[in-house]
Amino acid sequence: MKTIKSTIAIVLALSAAGSFAQEFYDNARVISSNAIVERVNVPRKECWTESREERVPDNGNGTAGTIIGGVLGGVIGHQIGGGHGRDVATVGGAIAGAMIGNHVATQGTQGPQYAEREERRCRQVDAWQDQVTGYQVNYEYRGHTLTTTMPQQPGSTIPVRVDVSPR
Repeated sequence: MKTIKSTIAIVLALSAAGSFAQEFYDNARVISSNAIVERVNVPRKECWTESREERVPDNGNGTAGTIIGGVLGGVIGHQIGGGHGRDVATVGGAIAGAMIGNHVATQGTQGPQYAEREERRCRQVDAWQDQVTGYQVNYEYRGHTLTTTMPQQPGSTIPVRVDVSPR
């Protein structure tokens, strides 16, 4: 009885071992390899310098000249005349002096003044590029033509794993 059990165990073990697939590695011939190209946007910064005319603030707006002219005109007018006429001459001298002082202070300026100023400008622009993301490889193994995708360019052959199992 012991031998029958042992024989059955050996037969079962052998039949189970035969149902497992065998695998090995071989080389397949590459027929063609085509790059897989993807169009991607790699934005870049584009900068330039612009010249701009800018109004220069009027530093000599005549205020100081008006005040100084008014004071001097008032002093000079005060020297002229006497009594009530002296007051009128002082006021008239102050007004005339203020007008002359303002004219002298603003004499060189004929309207607003402008200066050129450089300004740097930048913007982001699209920069489309073609990038290779892999290779579509057609290969032949034992009369069968197959296709796969690979991350790099293959050589004349590629390694393949072969699984063999009974039908």
